[in-house]
Amino acid sequence: MGGAVNGNQIYGKIPPPSFEHDADAGNGRLIPSVSVEQFAAPMGRWFGLSDDQLITALPNLVNFPQALLNFV
Repeated sequence: MGGAVNGNQIYGKIPPPSFEHDADAGNGRLIPSVSVEQFAAPMGRWFGLSDDQLITALPNLVNFPQALLNFV
């Protein structure tokens, strides 16, 4: 069932260790550069979901340029 997980990789952008940058939402909150849908899609594919099933399960997936991250 499924293949190996590709470890030791970071997905998204690591924000700089300073305040007032693009990912700073204020009050210690950061804006993520990778969505939950982008993380969930490869796992859904690993579980056997088709493209149509992924779009049904993750309707916002179409809003991101790189829908399938390569960590699974």
